[in-house]
Amino acid sequence: RIKQILRMMIDESVSKMWGREARTDHLDEEICQLMKKAGCVRVKLGFESGSDKVLKDIQKDETKEDMRIGAKMLKDAGVPFTAYFMAGFPTETDEDLRETINFAKEIDADYYSLSVLAPYYGTKMYYDLIEKGVALDKKPWEYFFHQTADLMVNDKIKKSTLNEYLSLNSL
Repeated sequence: RIKQILRMMIDESVSKMWGREARTDHLDEEICQLMKKAGCVRVKLGFESGSDKVLKDIQKDETKEDMRIGAKMLKDAGVPFTAYFMAGFPTETDEDLRETINFAKEIDADYYSLSVLAPYYGTKMYYDLIEKGVALDKKPWEYFFHQTADLMVNDKIKKSTLNEYLSLNSL
């Protein structure tokens, strides 16, 4: 269906700049090429982590290889993309975050959005953490600001590694 919509945009010469959110495992070469021809100015991709272990733990249902392939297809088609990453997942280690740092550099996104995990009130992760006895003592709306360097549910990651991760914004 997306290919049909993109072809219609091209055929009708729709001259509106647009962007979209996507999953890398839902892209193929033709979709990426059609997005470029149809005027897509940016795709936002939620990579979340560069560690397959963390991706499995958070039930992302995408692998690092899926993401690598999707990013390359967008690059090859000339479609800019933003890579969204998070740090501070409950099971994440320094080694996992280093994998994320290296992966973020490897995919060479046009833009990065880096944040620290904030378990949104009402989500499965929020309730799973409460059930495990994690003290989530902020007011629900306070969890929506996650651009700080404060780890909320992880005490395994070193501050120096977190700072290196957050410095990726300057790439």
